[in-house]
Amino acid sequence: MAFVPEVPYEKADPTLRDSYDKILEVFGFLPHFWQAQGTQPETVRASLGLWAQIYRSGVLPSTLKEEIVLVVSAANSNSYCIIAHLELLNRLGIDKAVGRQIARDFEAADVPERDKALFRFAKKLTTSPFEVKERDIAELRGHGWDDAAILETSLVASHSNFLNRLAAALGLIPEDVF
Repeated sequence: MAFVPEVPYEKADPTLRDSYDKILEVFGFLPHFWQAQGTQPETVRASLGLWAQIYRSGVLPSTLKEEIVLVVSAANSNSYCIIAHLELLNRLGIDKAVGRQIARDFEAADVPERDKALFRFAKKLTTSPFEVKERDIAELRGHGWDDAAILETSLVASHSNFLNRLAAALGLIPEDVF
């Protein structure tokens, strides 16, 4: 369900169907998020490529990246993205109770302090991006994060803010699979 017409798998052209096949392979279902963008197959293809580059490669584990997305989604009060990423975390082996704890109050969550430092940075980048200062980066380094991890955290937080805003603009509601 969305504010704009969705393009289901059966009505997808070959370019879009190829992207949908990749999405199905990763997620096991076809989220409304992608179907709502289906009238622009090349955008879906490019967006999927960027998503894969940011979330499936690099120095940070996929689970930590998904936890960062969850922190950003919670800071944005985006129920669609919170629910979706709780499910994705669960599929990556993170118990939903831990995910809910991260979404509700990551400072009280049973996760390493080192990870909470990334969460604080991602939240600040979400809620007050122009207040991010060099001391914020120094704090991350003080927790043992290197430049590659800091860049990846910045990419994940920034990209998930984009995804949160797109999901809100499209009026998405969670899938029945959740």
